[in-house]
Amino acid sequence: MLLAGCFYVEPGWEPPVNQPPAITLPRSADQTQQLKIVTEATTLIVAAYDPDDEIVGFLWEVPHGVEHEIHEWQNPNGDYVSRLTVSRDEALDGEHIRCTVSDQAKPRNTVEVEWLVEVL
Repeated sequence: MLLAGCFYVEPGWEPPVNQPPAITLPRSADQTQQLKIVTEATTLIVAAYDPDDEIVGFLWEVPHGVEHEIHEWQNPNGDYVSRLTVSRDEALDGEHIRCTVSDQAKPRNTVEVEWLVEVL
């Protein structure tokens, strides 16, 4: 018998597991990328999708004081894309740039992409 306002859960039922976002660019996101800066501005792109169809967010970590610009959009194929353009700055040499990609579920799942910068 069910009473008004009660919620029945079938025995053995478990909520679906929230999967982390999947990185599609760069292709070898599971290891630190080498970034050689030789021009006045360099662009990094991260693309990802969420297997659970959640919105994907990006958080870039750039060394303090380095001039940069970020643009984000969603491709027609469903991938979320974030583009970081950094100005050439000697202060970047030997530093790391990171992009953390997260979904919107609670608790959030995150995946990180990292670059080690060499200014030439």
